[in-house]
Amino acid sequence: MAAELIISCECGFGTGTWDDGNPYILDPDKLHLPRSKQKKYVYHPSLEAMCAIGNDVPYICLSCCHEFTVDNMKPRTKCTKCKSEDIVDICKLRGRICPKCKIHTLRVCGGAIS
Repeated sequence: MAAELIISCECGFGTGTWDDGNPYILDPDKLHLPRSKQKKYVYHPSLEAMCAIGNDVPYICLSCCHEFTVDNMKPRTKCTKCKSEDIVDICKLRGRICPKCKIHTLRVCGGAIS
């Protein structure tokens, strides 16, 4: 089962994600392409999801608010936009200071379930 997480701040900043990230398999017809083009995203509930070989995890940069994914098979440690090392898995934002206003604490609440 996957659960949606909704993250918000008093300043109006908000984002959301699914707690299981973006699992993927590699498309055998695209193996001649770069890895990013080979990915076929598979979501719960599906039989393909049980065969996932990797996961693109949603991250956010706490310095510039840029949202991007980090492939668990090829981890990165810096923001793809500003190169800051102050990045975090969006699912782990609960209780952190808002990256936009830098004042308020982020709230996380549940959304849909699949």
